[in-house]
Amino acid sequence: VAQISDYMGWYHQSGYNDYWKVPVRTFADVKATDLYAKEIENAYEENVIGPDASGNFNPQYIMTREDAAVIFAKAFFLPIPTDNSALNKFSDASAIYDPAKPSVAALVAAGYMSGRTATTFAPTSAITAAEAKRLPRRADGRGAASLGGRATTPPGSSRTSAR
Repeated sequence: VAQISDYMGWYHQSGYNDYWKVPVRTFADVKATDLYAKEIENAYEENVIGPDASGNFNPQYIMTREDAAVIFAKAFFLPIPTDNSALNKFSDASAIYDPAKPSVAALVAAGYMSGRTATTFAPTSAITAAEAKRLPRRADGRGAASLGGRATTPPGSSRTSAR
């Protein structure tokens, strides 16, 4: 989440003078003093992530490959396919959380994300640091500047909550 927030150049509300002083949306389990609190709040403000039923983000949980796919697809406004046929090559496609399947399919079809092997996606495995760094580079080789430095998020987006 922090890598996407930094890559997209999302500004935290504390970094500029907001005349209206709209309250920052926060998670119950993320304190303002936490290491990546601002990046997490930025991603929440951009509607790339959202709380679970208890209002938590659960930063202590390992980020899975399917969760990363959902976050990435929302951050980059990837078109979501009408079918998930790009997942047919993976023997573990049925293990992908149903709400995450369209995002995973979009990333696989676009070539931004691949399986751990030629026949397995490993949706509940932790995303590695190398995979997380490779995703934005594959989507945009020129960096955040080519995206205008800041992305906006369509209404109604939310992160798959921790399960």
